[in-house]
Amino acid sequence: MILISTQCFHPITGGIENLMYNLALNLSVSGYGVRVFADSAKGDKEHDLNQPFEVTRFSGFKPIRRRKKAFNVQKQMIQNNVLICDSWKSLEFISPNSNALIICLSYGTELPNKPTQKKLHRISSALSKANKIIAISRYTASRLTPFLNNQNNIQIINPGLSRPSNPGPIELNYVKNQLAGSGPVLVSVGRLEKRKGFDTIIKILPHLLHDFPNLVYVIIGEGSQKSLLKKLSCDLGISKNVMILGYQETLLRNAWLKKSDIFVLPARQEKNDVEGFGIVFIEAGWFCIPSVTGNTGGACEAVINGQTGLVCNGESQASVLEGIRKLLGDTALRSQMGKNARDRARSLLWENVIEDYVKLIEGNLIDQ
Repeated sequence: MILISTQCFHPITGGIENLMYNLALNLSVSGYGVRVFADSAKGDKEHDLNQPFEVTRFSGFKPIRRRKKAFNVQKQMIQNNVLICDSWKSLEFISPNSNALIICLSYGTELPNKPTQKKLHRISSALSKANKIIAISRYTASRLTPFLNNQNNIQIINPGLSRPSNPGPIELNYVKNQLAGSGPVLVSVGRLEKRKGFDTIIKILPHLLHDFPNLVYVIIGEGSQKSLLKKLSCDLGISKNVMILGYQETLLRNAWLKKSDIFVLPARQEKNDVEGFGIVFIEAGWFCIPSVTGNTGGACEAVINGQTGLVCNGESQASVLEGIRKLLGDTALRSQMGKNARDRARSLLWENVIEDYVKLIEGNLIDQ
């Protein structure tokens, strides 16, 4: 039996939630018994009934909830020899167990750049209990350095991709009618946060429209920056070229991706907030779309510069503009990078990525 302790899990959606859910699902599909210990969420009872693994939920005041969950996990560790935690926070109140293989994941965003001595001690103490730490990117691995005495415990495994659903004629025709012959099409998908760089694309749009007057920029997602992005489009007089769609159902979102030419998300760092990897670039690649991103965090590992897209300086409007212009102006290059992005997406399907987890688990159980 593999125990998974996580604060982030479906039915809540998000990068970490998706990773932890698919990890549990694919380990179960691979033949392992899996039991998940997760925080309560709206709609969790109906969700959990339909899973091929057992889920135990915990609610209440956060400090008490975390300790209660850890206590229950600890009891199960007596008879089960593998525990996977979503981060150091889920490992903090677990006592070390020499008979168990403990694996802890790291994304980078949970690790402060300038921790206080107290926070440094808390994180270091928690991570010291893990036999192996899985970083989702080389960037994330580098963020772990101040918190670990033994860097050899780190293994990099990129997040897996759930095989995207192909949109049908209804969704594709809807998108085609919405675009009404406009093009080329730039698209972004993600939570509308400052670090994603949506504002950068809108600011450089007037320059792109000079060469591509029918260009459309499609933004899919919700978040705190939504009203600011709409105002920015209005202030620049390009509202008709910017479509801020909000949340879109999966098939419709995929139809927008399929009908777009370039996926753009020039990520940058905002204080401690930075992209740990960016599975959304891989999702776009599934539909043969090359990407343009920034050179901070793990985004420049999700996009392979010169192969599956272009990595620019996300802090520089000129750099992002140059990258987008290069791809828009070279159809053959854009097509080849799109094919490369599709190949990379195939390699990161969960059915492939789960093999790395299985090898890590089986290899380290032998060593225990």
